[in-house]
Amino acid sequence: MSEAVNAGKKPWIAHLDKEASYWGEGMWESVLAIMMKDFLLSDSDSTAADTARRIDNYYEQEFLPSDPLMKFLDDKGIGGFLTTFYELVFNLARLIPYNSSNQEKLVQLILELRKLPPRQFKIWKEDCLVWTREPLFILLTEDNWNGSYPSDAKERRSGNGEQSFQELCDEWVKLSSFFARCIEAGLYDNYQNRCKHASIDIPQGLGQDLPRGVNGDCKVMVAAQYILLAGRTLADDCFNKPVKGFGPEEWKCWAEKFKEISMQEDGNNTDMVLATEEARKYMVSLHPEIIQASEDN
Repeated sequence: MSEAVNAGKKPWIAHLDKEASYWGEGMWESVLAIMMKDFLLSDSDSTAADTARRIDNYYEQEFLPSDPLMKFLDDKGIGGFLTTFYELVFNLARLIPYNSSNQEKLVQLILELRKLPPRQFKIWKEDCLVWTREPLFILLTEDNWNGSYPSDAKERRSGNGEQSFQELCDEWVKLSSFFARCIEAGLYDNYQNRCKHASIDIPQGLGQDLPRGVNGDCKVMVAAQYILLAGRTLADDCFNKPVKGFGPEEWKCWAEKFKEISMQEDGNNTDMVLATEEARKYMVSLHPEIIQASEDN
């Protein structure tokens, strides 16, 4: 498919079309891309459950029989299948707007996959239950979180045909919003620290006086999205399982910082400013007592 044709499409649709075209008709990677496109374009309430069953059945009925030797492997090829599927999901999360219902649909699809009767496999010599207990979802979360942060080095490298720093920051906000939705949906509950990424990225945006601009606004927006989309879970950990740097005192400081930022509005990036206002309101609604105590002092 030509670049000119792709140019007028939503980025996530163009990405799926490109994946399907690259792998070719009938190839399993192409089939997954087409399934995801159909799923995200559908308005049916039952689509997530239906698509989950289609993906699970495709592995058993098409993918596994495609190679007669695969059934002799410890993981029966499920490791490669899961990796490709999850990477497709994370790539879509980078491209779908942070406030789009399609972000929520991605999370709902994973939840529906986890409701299916589990299949037993050995992945890396460990007994696993797919889709409910396997190491690849959190591993690929870590890889995408570590590899997508818009650092100063990326700012220096961007341009000359590569993504601009603004584009990298926009993708980071979208991906972080997806991580936040995963936290609130309980997708990380079985892992050691379900709020790890939020506990690092919120202080990155609120723990210091960042200059306004692409970099600073991006970090603040990420912090706001974590609160808006995963606030209940984050508050539960902050107040009931506090650790150093992630407890009631930090909750209060973050709410104060959101208020400070929203009052410094200079007419630029109104989406970010509105997000800070809504984030603070939500924090107050969840724990009004600690915010009120701060204002009374």
